[in-house]
Amino acid sequence: MDGADDLEQLEELYYSDSHQASRIGTILNLANGMCGVGVLAVPLLVQMMSLPLSLVLIVALHLTTGFTARLTVALAEKSGARSLESIAQRAYGPRGYVAASVLQLAFAIGSMVINVMACRECLVPLVRRAGLLARDDDDLSPP
Repeated sequence: MDGADDLEQLEELYYSDSHQASRIGTILNLANGMCGVGVLAVPLLVQMMSLPLSLVLIVALHLTTGFTARLTVALAEKSGARSLESIAQRAYGPRGYVAASVLQLAFAIGSMVINVMACRECLVPLVRRAGLLARDDDDLSPP
């Protein structure tokens, strides 16, 4: 048995009935991924770039994201794959599977870091205004 057969067996095991996502769960996960930090970032974007340029950027990102989503769904339907990793594996072999997995992991870690940074930027002024943090305490470490 070669590596591709092992990978197919792992994929089938992963996608057994116990791991199937519900439609509402998928929709909520997509909404969370698309909105995410954007809710916090849009006001800063408008402040830094002006309203017209911000709207152009938001529309361009919307069109790019929509195209990418449609392309991914079409590739999944054509190849019979059930995940982004499976699409990459069928297109580029085991290296494609590893590359897609590593890139998704990097994206998840990057998203978490950006979320923490955005929350810090929003919460520090509120905590200062409440008088719980002195002006010169920028590092938020416990005393």
